[in-house]
Amino acid sequence: MDVFEWMVSVTDKVYIIGVGPGSPKYLTERTKEIVNKADIVVGWELDLLPVEDLIKGKEIDLQSVDNYVEVAMKVAEEARNTDKTVAVLRVGDPCVSSGLTRLLEIFDDFDIEIVPGISSIQLAAAIARVNIDESVVISFHDGGNLEEKKRFMLDALRRDRHIVMLAGPDLTPNEATKYLIANGISENTPTVLCENLTLEDEKIFKGTLRDVLTKQFSWLSVMVVISSKGHGGLKTSNIGEMWVVGVGPGEPEYITVKAVKLIEGADYVAGFKQALQVVEKLVKGKMLIIDYTNEGGVLKLLASEAKAGKKCVICCYGDPHFSDKQFVERIKSVCMDVKVIPGISSVQVSCAKAGLAMEDSMFITLHKSGRINNEEGELLRVVKEGHRNAIVLPRPWDFMPKDIAKFLIDNGVAKDLEVTVHENLTLSDEIVHICKLSDLLDTEYSDLSIIIIKKRRA
Repeated sequence: MDVFEWMVSVTDKVYIIGVGPGSPKYLTERTKEIVNKADIVVGWELDLLPVEDLIKGKEIDLQSVDNYVEVAMKVAEEARNTDKTVAVLRVGDPCVSSGLTRLLEIFDDFDIEIVPGISSIQLAAAIARVNIDESVVISFHDGGNLEEKKRFMLDALRRDRHIVMLAGPDLTPNEATKYLIANGISENTPTVLCENLTLEDEKIFKGTLRDVLTKQFSWLSVMVVISSKGHGGLKTSNIGEMWVVGVGPGEPEYITVKAVKLIEGADYVAGFKQALQVVEKLVKGKMLIIDYTNEGGVLKLLASEAKAGKKCVICCYGDPHFSDKQFVERIKSVCMDVKVIPGISSVQVSCAKAGLAMEDSMFITLHKSGRINNEEGELLRVVKEGHRNAIVLPRPWDFMPKDIAKFLIDNGVAKDLEVTVHENLTLSDEIVHICKLSDLLDTEYSDLSIIIIKKRRA
């Protein structure tokens, strides 16, 4: 059964919830609200840590490597018989390497809501200063065809995609590094390794592939390999306190605790109008609205104030490392020491609503100025190959869903291909439109739209 295709008779509710990378600071109000009202809480020990203060006194079913399927099945049966509300917790985001497909099967007859969370891949991308929609996410946590995944990783780097890799027992960071170098990737390629992000024993390593070979890392690591187009990403300088903060997809419940505290404590809060509307009730300092006519002046002012010791926060809709690369680069051009705090992206909400794993998907952003020929070519290749889900962010001013549909059909993609368009996610006028590709030709959508084209079933 598809995530959207629930029968009218369904009444039992299960939430599959992302609890962030480990620290409670990265919880959202939405997550806290659902955990508080849940009757049964399910998760691995690591999943429970960020919410341990919220689950005291609740029925807790602990999962482990030996019983995680059986525990989920037992809880599903109990909930069917008692009408209890279930919260299945997953560290990070449920759509990233969490066994989501199996959970959807176990709770197939329930009303399922997947609630996104901040993932370690977002934090690692922020540390490495790479855009997620210019990267591929590859997980070695969950088995699968090891050689096929390795070849895909190599091919993605050769296509100038960054790699955000969740290491696993089948492929450790050191083994991945040896494979890449042996297959022609330069040993001088910039690389970031992250362990235990946001926790007290957090470790961050920045160097090159060659440096990785001289060290040992836990298989529970996130490894970012930066493609040739991103070599400038690791430079920093200390000239003040400038924060770029993701404020989520529109509904204030999706703002993280950390983002709230930064915004409330800032001397200056700036951003485009759309982003500031999400947080305006939190702002206690001076609010500066950015538009395309004053952007340069506002950024220079903020850089000057940051250098003078003021705390300056620039708000970005969603997550700054999803489709906001050019804006973040312009911020860094006036203030190199920029700290980026991830937010829940509309892409994550879109994956949650469609029940898609990010590691099975390719993000293609057309939301950028300049030529997009390479992006068009990659979109066409991904859709025709059908091996990965295509998650597409249109360009508001000239390449919207109807233009994308025309481009694909003109280049041989079947008119009756099923597509999903998500519009105004988490807002009161949210729309989910499942239709044929050709239906997009005559339909207008807002700027806040995302297209999903699912991979072909194996």
